[in-house]
Amino acid sequence: TLRATLVAEVRRRLRASWLQRGAAEAELGWIDGVFDPDVLTVGFARRVPTYKRLTLMLRDPQRLRSMLLDPDRPVQRVVAGKSHPADEGGKALIQQVVRFADDPEVRHRIVFLPDYDMSMARYLYWGCDV
Repeated sequence: TLRATLVAEVRRRLRASWLQRGAAEAELGWIDGVFDPDVLTVGFARRVPTYKRLTLMLRDPQRLRSMLLDPDRPVQRVVAGKSHPADEGGKALIQQVVRFADDPEVRHRIVFLPDYDMSMARYLYWGCDV
């Protein structure tokens, strides 16, 4: 299915991202449990200037956490993007999302995928519900 393809691509890119950040392959077994093809999937992918409010979802982190982990109606979010090399504000927003998504409690339900491009857009467009 399209969702299963998205889940596989998210896991592949997430593994590559963690390896690039210096993680050892032995530490990344948890990535095989990232995302569930049967859970509502919300995607956010674009350039990350400060005015696009990427971190609005983090305004109430406990509420976001409870939505991601709801036992009856969980949600998963895939966030993909990049900022202009000279946009320090955009880079700071991405760092906030990455810090939240790195939390072991929620990292199976929210991911940040760096270096958003058209090949990634195809997976997100067809595999996300929203």
